[in-house]
Amino acid sequence: MVVESYSIPDHRILAFYEYWDSKISDNRPPLRSNIDPIEIPQFLTGSVLYEVLEGGDRFRFKLWGTLLTQIYGYDCTGKFADEVFEDSRSADIHRVLRGVAETQQPHYWEIDTPVENRTFMKYRRIALPLWTNADGVELLIGFHTALPRQISMG
Repeated sequence: MVVESYSIPDHRILAFYEYWDSKISDNRPPLRSNIDPIEIPQFLTGSVLYEVLEGGDRFRFKLWGTLLTQIYGYDCTGKFADEVFEDSRSADIHRVLRGVAETQQPHYWEIDTPVENRTFMKYRRIALPLWTNADGVELLIGFHTALPRQISMG
């Protein structure tokens, strides 16, 4: 879903969104160069940087925060999303990321995700476009928060 700031229930994701929103200029998503990690250290562990490839047909993780490594049990930096998520989530994730790249609009979701050898984990995530050149969006930035509630499998 395209988000309005009032529809984001998680104060950490809302703060991340507001930071991104403060960097918008000329009615375009912020430039990647305007996102300064020094300004947002509190968000780095839950951050993901997606590289948009092949016109939005593939996405590579350029950055995979340490919180995500703790949740999933592996580091996805440098891997393609379609290689990491091979189940039914892959199509949903691809659809969402492609939509963010094409519409240049944010997307927020709250979802239960299976974590290998563990119970399901509920997490919240926002994906935001970054303008990288005259051709448009070539990067997306995301921020995840894991919720303490877990859902038992079976």
